[in-house]
Amino acid sequence: MIMNKHNADNILKHLQKRTVPDVEKQQAAKQAVMAHWQNNLKKQRKKRLVWAMGIAASILIMFAMVLFVNLNPKDNQFSPMYQQISAHGTVMHERRNSDSQPLTTEQTVAP
Repeated sequence: MIMNKHNADNILKHLQKRTVPDVEKQQAAKQAVMAHWQNNLKKQRKKRLVWAMGIAASILIMFAMVLFVNLNPKDNQFSPMYQQISAHGTVMHERRNSDSQPLTTEQTVAP
């Protein structure tokens, strides 16, 4: 048998023993529960606000940094974030008694 409010009421009717709570105690208990609930809601709102402010501050700082770096690259000592640099050339190898020659992949360099 699954216990629910209806089944509990039926059992209490058969027993004919049902206590009626004191109205003052009932109101005091309701007020205590309501105060506890409101206090928990305030804590949850505060946590959400702290998280939202942290995320907003992080986004604002990141936006400011990107704007600062990319605003005027000529006057800025930092290079833009999206700049790509590549280098091309050859390595010259010079021996003691000969002219310098380009180093190829087949050659080995003596220590």
